[in-house]
Amino acid sequence: MYSILLKYPWTILDYNFIVVFDYFYNHLNLYTHGYYNDDIYIYLSHIIYLVQSHVTCLICTNMIFGAESNKPDEDVPILFRYINMQKIHIFKVMELCIMDYAEMSNRLVDLLKLNGKPIAVSLLKRKEDIPGELTEIEDLTRYCQMLQNARFKGTVSLATANKHSCKGGAAAIGLEDYPDNIKTGALYLEKLGKEISLSVAKRVVDNMPRPAPGSTVATVVAPLENTPTKPDVIVVIGNTLAARRIVQAVIYRHGGRMNANFAGIQSTCADATGSPYTTGEVNVSIGCDGAAKNAGLTDDEMVVGIPEELLEDIVGILAERAPGWDEWMKA
Repeated sequence: MYSILLKYPWTILDYNFIVVFDYFYNHLNLYTHGYYNDDIYIYLSHIIYLVQSHVTCLICTNMIFGAESNKPDEDVPILFRYINMQKIHIFKVMELCIMDYAEMSNRLVDLLKLNGKPIAVSLLKRKEDIPGELTEIEDLTRYCQMLQNARFKGTVSLATANKHSCKGGAAAIGLEDYPDNIKTGALYLEKLGKEISLSVAKRVVDNMPRPAPGSTVATVVAPLENTPTKPDVIVVIGNTLAARRIVQAVIYRHGGRMNANFAGIQSTCADATGSPYTTGEVNVSIGCDGAAKNAGLTDDEMVVGIPEELLEDIVGILAERAPGWDEWMKA
């Protein structure tokens, strides 16, 4: 794949080129899994052929980014004549390769063997961002129930703070502040018996990841495949293997370790929504008793929150690599 970098090692310093080359090569691999049609395959294969056979890496960078070329000037017109002849437009291909939410939802279900659909969550910041075609839900509903309704029933739920029956969940996604019984830790000590003392319980609450109170004016919870709004976070509920594959996709490009933030409390709201929303990073949660009791989260399910801006890359990596990971594991 990177044989041309061996031929021209001085281009290894051009990070922009490596990113673009990797982008096109990965999407070409997705074609082999049936995710793109023949027209897009032709575009992609021409670009890879162009990179590997016709010009050096630095000239490709010159073409894509308008940078100065270190090669003779006569090479550049040759490059552009080739591009015109093949009717290649780099950014057109990038646009064609962008997956829509329905595609990404279908791929996640297929690759991760999900029970139910991935869920799109929009934390709306302004009243004018509330879609006019949506009607607010009538019945008081917990946030975790809204997630499950979208996951299994395809329900789209628009709700302001007064429609969220669980005030802990509402606070964890920025609709309002915690009520006093949660803020002081009393709920977790006196009613639920989850902590040994009030100070320990308060410490748990104080460390809950969440947007600023009142920063969210309404929530839209919908199946990812037909979300009416651009989501902020995508929630995936699945078994341990599904969570593991997402984590492996997260570290695939950059390495390191996955740092999950959870407490076995407020898993769907704080862990899988508040955390990825405020940190911009994927978070994995082991679930919580509240979601199990009130929304039917099963004992073998985990909850993963993915910031929207990371979703396409994660799905693309899963599409390219997860089948091979599964094959190796089962061999």
